Amino acid sequence: KGRNGHIPYRDSKLTRILHSSLGGNARTAIICTMSPARSHTEQSRNTLLFASCAKEVATNAQVNVVMSDKALVKHLQRELARLETELRTPTIPSPSHHSDEMLKEKDDKIRK
Repeated sequence: KGRNGHIPYRDSKLTRILHSSLGGNARTAIICTMSPARSHTEQSRNTLLFASCAKEVATNAQVNVVMSDKALVKHLQRELARLETELRTPTIPSPSHHSDEMLKEKDDKIRK
């Protein structure tokens, strides 16, 4: 705990272990419990505030695709062929390419 009573849950081992389940490609459910005792009113209020904030967290879980070894090899071969074709195809130089050349020329002039 810090001096203001805040517990750094972000740095806890449990948060690190559950990282992929809490914000990754998973569907997550959180159950918040409270005590009816008056002595726990503040803690119950904080639990409700946490639950309210947790409810607003948006995740985009997607089904993981499991490929067989053969399918993965075929996919990677197609990707490799596409990238090789892309490398062989002449492209129009981007404006930033010209900017880089101009900067080099100006640097050379300054050094002389």
